[in-house]
Amino acid sequence: MSREKKALVKNISSLFVVQIANFVFPLISVPIVARIIGPDKFGLINYAYAIVAYFVLLINFGFDYTATRKVAQNKDDKKYIEDIFALVLGSKIFLLALSAVIFGAAYLFVPIFQTEGKLLLYTFLICFAWVITPNWLYQAKQELHKTAVFNLVTKLIFTVVILLLIKQKHDYVYQPLAISISQIWVGVYSFIYAIKRYELKVKLPAFKNVIAVLMEEKLIFFSSVVMSLYTTTNIVILGAFSNNFEVGYYTGASRLITIAQALIAIPLAQSLFPFIGKSFGQSTAEGIKVVQKIAPIIVTFTFLSGLAMISIGPYFITLFYGPAFGQSAEIFRILSFIPFIVSLSNIYGIQVMMNMRMDKAFFRITIIGALTSIALNCVMVNFYGAVGAAITWLCTEVLITCMMGSYLSSHNIKIFTLGSFKRENFLFLVKPIYDKLKYKV
Repeated sequence: MSREKKALVKNISSLFVVQIANFVFPLISVPIVARIIGPDKFGLINYAYAIVAYFVLLINFGFDYTATRKVAQNKDDKKYIEDIFALVLGSKIFLLALSAVIFGAAYLFVPIFQTEGKLLLYTFLICFAWVITPNWLYQAKQELHKTAVFNLVTKLIFTVVILLLIKQKHDYVYQPLAISISQIWVGVYSFIYAIKRYELKVKLPAFKNVIAVLMEEKLIFFSSVVMSLYTTTNIVILGAFSNNFEVGYYTGASRLITIAQALIAIPLAQSLFPFIGKSFGQSTAEGIKVVQKIAPIIVTFTFLSGLAMISIGPYFITLFYGPAFGQSAEIFRILSFIPFIVSLSNIYGIQVMMNMRMDKAFFRITIIGALTSIALNCVMVNFYGAVGAAITWLCTEVLITCMMGSYLSSHNIKIFTLGSFKRENFLFLVKPIYDKLKYKV
């Protein structure tokens, strides 16, 4: 097995551990917490997260893609990596300060910030973690396994803390506080470890360099903003046109879909991006060749997962959240194939279009999807509430995936062919994993 494949297998395995830490341990607390606080407060918590997600988006500024792409293609240039690290850190500090100013202004003038100020403040604290967590660097180096164990242990501790803190309905504000503190703790550790691991000198760049890099990467950032318009904004629109109960039913189902994505699709996507990026660094033909080998594995796995979720999901909803969340079952059925569709669009958009620097086309496609989503949401939510928001999300993802596939096809880039699902392609990743397990046994 080549060193690159070994690193890829280890990175995918480690990312599964990271995602277990990020989602499964909080998942342990969700059934208990949801029963205590009810659908309305559960919806309120998720509404607060949807608002703060815009600040997180601003702080990250697409660096998970742009910085990862740069480092992945210059992995052995220490001076270059050190400069990128400084630019990303300086940019995120500046964006955090800007976010704090906007948050403070909203605190004074927006009604929900005045009525639920403590909840939103506790939720906003997670932004500090995104400034100092250099997952983009570990991802580019294909070494996310370095922080996996610490992430796992930390989330376990704070899951226990959440269960100890939330005893009554009005304790709901402590959930985002515990999660924010846990993320900050992981961020501090990850930051210190990265400095030692890669022997980096911490320095802040000149302000003009920060502005320059933000201007340089603005297209990817705008694409990320646009993508959030059809993922996060649907919750905001639902909350504005409906009530906390409808938000609770919707987020109860969508939260489980997000967890499914985190466990099924995200580890594959994040691990493969630098691996495929390196292949594109050699040549476009080599990059496409690698994608053609990997893509069938991803779509097959996520499609079978979708079939499983649509079959057992509704029963799991009632068992998981309790009878008060019964209306979430229908929403979950509608969203069951979202991980499959998102994985397909990730292959087209992130793995191929971004690595081929088709940033403008990527932006145009996502903005069409976002505008369609907003228009549909305003209509569907009015008539069908949470169910309408779910249908809109599904239709938007299908539209974007079809447009990306069509765009690549128009440029004679074929990711899937009649021979794509042959045995050799499935062995490309499966065999290294099997050999690794066999060796250990």
